[in-house]
Amino acid sequence: MCVIGALALTAGAAGAATTTSGLRGVVYSTGGGACLEGSQCNAKRPLADMTLVFSRPGHTGTWTTVTRDDGSFRVALAPGTYGVRLAGVPVRRKVTPTSATVTKGQFRSLTFIVAGPKIP
Repeated sequence: MCVIGALALTAGAAGAATTTSGLRGVVYSTGGGACLEGSQCNAKRPLADMTLVFSRPGHTGTWTTVTRDDGSFRVALAPGTYGVRLAGVPVRRKVTPTSATVTKGQFRSLTFIVAGPKIP
């Protein structure tokens, strides 16, 4: 009986690790504020080592992922609509889009843009 119980626990853990839906993509930063004419400060650049935070209305807890050196990310999520923000970043630097929908059985590809604050 102990062997059967151990096999059942192992199978359950393996099933939990095989989420088949979520989000993947790249996070880019764009320049903001003052920019000298002819410079590349408004070009999109991959944003590395940033923590994306996903939350669902009516659910407790959040899900996070950290972008790689090339700005790419991948996070397993259950189907539904999630709010998206960056952890530890001033409110002036918002990520767009601010929400994302996960479809059952798919890893949806998204590009998030983080714009620098504008100087009036």
